[in-house]
Formats: sequence, C-alpha cells, structure tokens
Amino acid sequence: MAFQGISRSSLGGQVRNPYDLNRTPGGSSGGTGASVAANFAMLGIGTDTMNSVRSPASACGVVGFRATRGLISRSGVCPVSWTQDQVGPIAKSVGDIKLVLDVISGFYDEEDNTTAVTHLSCEMFMVVCEGIRPS
Repeated sequence: MAFQGISRSSLGGQVRNPYDLNRTPGGSSGGTGASVAANFAMLGIGTDTMNSVRSPASACGVVGFRATRGLISRSGVCPVSWTQDQVGPIAKSVGDIKLVLDVISGFYDEEDNTTAVTHLSCEMFMVVCEGIRPS
C-alpha cells in the first residue's frame, strides 16, 4: 500500500537506508529508493500519493520524479486515491530520469483514461533541470 511513511517488505521486513541502517529510507517507495542508492538497480518505479517517490529519493540521495497526472499510466496500481496517486521513476541522476520518461510516458493507455495523448518532450524537462547535477 502506497500511503504511510513506512518502508516494510512482506518478504524481508523493515527496509533500511543504505547510508545509515538506523534511518528510514523514506516511506512507501523506500525499498525502491534504497535499492537504487545501494546499486542493486539502476532505476526503479514508485508510486506517490503524498510524497512516496520524492521522500525516498531525498532520504537515499537519489533523484525521484512525481509525474503530472496522466503522464504515466497507473494501470496495475492499487491506488489509495485515484485523484492523488501517480507513478514516478527513481534513479541515480536527472539524465537517467529523462531516459526512463522517454520510455514510460506520454502514450494513451486504454486501461487508464487519464493518460496523456501526446508524448512529453523530455528536452523541456532537461531545460527546467539544467544545472541540477547530483554529485
């Protein structure tokens, strides 16, 4: 469930922040943020109702992007709130986020009627983020 600030796995229990095992990895997509930060994955996809992509990105030192409603299909997501839940990528850099968005955004999905009809120009995203380079 993508709602509370808890990162708990039904398989492994409490998820830990890879930089400090006594700290939270930042919420319901914290496992995704922690796995990207620990180099277990190059990128991940999270769901964000209130802050569940951005908080793990911040806590784990990676980049998270909460997409605008309709940009990325929510097909297959069990939402807490249809009007608030969004899907968003978590990755090591803004450039990686751009590459993910090129693949998963801007197409019409018959199973999610809020999806965008036109493809996002990720170049615009990069213009907005110009100069932001995580170290």
